[in-house]
Amino acid sequence: MRKLRIILAAIMLWTLVACGSTETVPSGSSTESAGRPPTETQADVAAPSVPGTVPPTTESPASTLPAEPAIPHSTEAVPEPPEEPEDPAPVLPQEFEGLWTSVAQGSAETVFRFRSDGSYDKVSVLLQQRPSGLFSFTISASGYATISGGMLVLTPIEGTQTMEDPDSPSSNFDKPLEDLTPEEYAWSFQSGQLILTGEYGTIAYTWEPDR
Repeated sequence: MRKLRIILAAIMLWTLVACGSTETVPSGSSTESAGRPPTETQADVAAPSVPGTVPPTTESPASTLPAEPAIPHSTEAVPEPPEEPEDPAPVLPQEFEGLWTSVAQGSAETVFRFRSDGSYDKVSVLLQQRPSGLFSFTISASGYATISGGMLVLTPIEGTQTMEDPDSPSSNFDKPLEDLTPEEYAWSFQSGQLILTGEYGTIAYTWEPDR
């Protein structure tokens, strides 16, 4: 009987030892922490890099673009195109335009050329036939003409005077006009002729087209 009790006690002790070796250790115990390596978190694990790819960036695409240069605003006024000059108003009446040749002056002759802008040319020639040859005295002038009331005012700007005397060749000359005094004429039109009355009397002029 005593021998049987000893056998039962041995069986119970063996059973207790076998169950204790297979008991699960509670989670969070120091034994589990010491026996297992620490678990890696998702943040600690880097994503594997693929060769030939660019790592992702957290910056937005707009922040990587270069800023466009600012265009300066000009405060200068745009110049306006110059105005085309208008045709000047005629200074002389249209009836004056053209060539006018003196009538019945004997051996002398005077020719005027008037233009609408007021410019004029004048040539006065005195011719005399002499035994030794032809004597000539010529005065030419250019200037501008104006109408003042019933008066035609001729103001010479430049001119020449020339003399050729076959009886006295040493007296010949060709020089600039010295007397640039304005001339005044009372003027009128009669029967298609220009009548000028001045210091040396009244002279009629016939019209010819300007050329």
